[in-house]
Amino acid sequence: MTGRSAPAKRWLLAIAGLVVAVRILGLAAADQLAASDPAWALSLDAGHAGARLAQVAPALAATPPALGAAAAAATAALRQEPAAGAALRDLAQVAELHGDAQQAGHLLAAVADIAPHDLYAQGWALQRALQAADWPRAARQVDVMFRGQDPARWGDIAAAVGPILTAPRLARPLADILVGAPAWRPWLLPQLARSSPDLDGVLALYATLQATPAPPSVLELRALLARLLAEGRADAAYLVWLQSLPPGRLTDLGLLYNGNFQWPVSNLPFDWTFEPVAGALVAVRDGPQDAGPELAVTFLGNRVAFHHISHVLVLPPGRYAFSGRQQAQALRSERGLIWRLTCRNDPTPLADTPPLMGDSPWQDFAVEVTVPETCAMQMLQLLLPARVVLEEEISGTALYSGLALRRDERGFPATDRR
Repeated sequence: MTGRSAPAKRWLLAIAGLVVAVRILGLAAADQLAASDPAWALSLDAGHAGARLAQVAPALAATPPALGAAAAAATAALRQEPAAGAALRDLAQVAELHGDAQQAGHLLAAVADIAPHDLYAQGWALQRALQAADWPRAARQVDVMFRGQDPARWGDIAAAVGPILTAPRLARPLADILVGAPAWRPWLLPQLARSSPDLDGVLALYATLQATPAPPSVLELRALLARLLAEGRADAAYLVWLQSLPPGRLTDLGLLYNGNFQWPVSNLPFDWTFEPVAGALVAVRDGPQDAGPELAVTFLGNRVAFHHISHVLVLPPGRYAFSGRQQAQALRSERGLIWRLTCRNDPTPLADTPPLMGDSPWQDFAVEVTVPETCAMQMLQLLLPARVVLEEEISGTALYSGLALRRDERGFPATDRR
């Protein structure tokens, strides 16, 4: 008998396994059919909450709405999944259509508590916070909305709630949330800086954040400064940049900030900007014999339309001297490298330094610059002044240190006065 019982047990297990497999396949089929054919899905799985929920929308869309059928389907789904936020939301819609705003509010509040991904409920909770002028709660609600969604949907959320993100009374509560470094912060702040119609509101939010333990990052600042400069608000951009500096640097700004490369290059306007370029290597390194840092630009022998080192300036009208030290190491070029100072939106040179090329020891250079009254913002660039493509071929290394701008107290030449 023992010999016959073992095969029998194996057959029973095989049959049970087949039943389980068929059941699993049925449930999987029900999942796939829940939205497209809820009736068929329910024939495969009578307790499928998703299929029940799929019956709600058609019932509410009927003319007139089949509120009883919608409520029955949502209630059945809720019995299967007591924490189903979608079922509670559907019941809230039924209550609203019945005119029971209080019940709808209770249900949506419950959804907002259990379903951070449900934008309808979270939007409702945000609206209630704003109606109550509860700005800290509104800021927390914004956080919940972004945290509850895939980053691919952050743009939709920002478009929906954008007007309130720059509201003056939300600046402090929202900054308190941003200090906690939520995952959506590095996306939202540059997005607001680039596209918000309320640029003054964005400035207020940045200023509030600047006074916290987590001020705007370089990437966040870069977006705002680029927007301000593009709109011609150089003074506001310069003030934002000044506020971002460590306090100890404000006493040593000079007319050319970081001219000695004594601080890490931030790649922000009003500091040096090093743009990546194929065919050249740009670095700040320690000079020999404690001579201080030096800028080293090494070219690899390719054709390079080089203009990738720059510095935005806000010099008042007047006369200046631009000076520094330079060295060339096997710098082969038809035209050599020059420093050029222009008005930021006008390529006409205000001054060019003599070209650097060949081999030379460290030597001083200087050039006079006159900034006209029509030139509110300037650009200093290291560039290769090639006139044709053939003149872009360059190899070797150029070194610079001790760059400085000094005001000439003689003021304007008489012919330059307006």
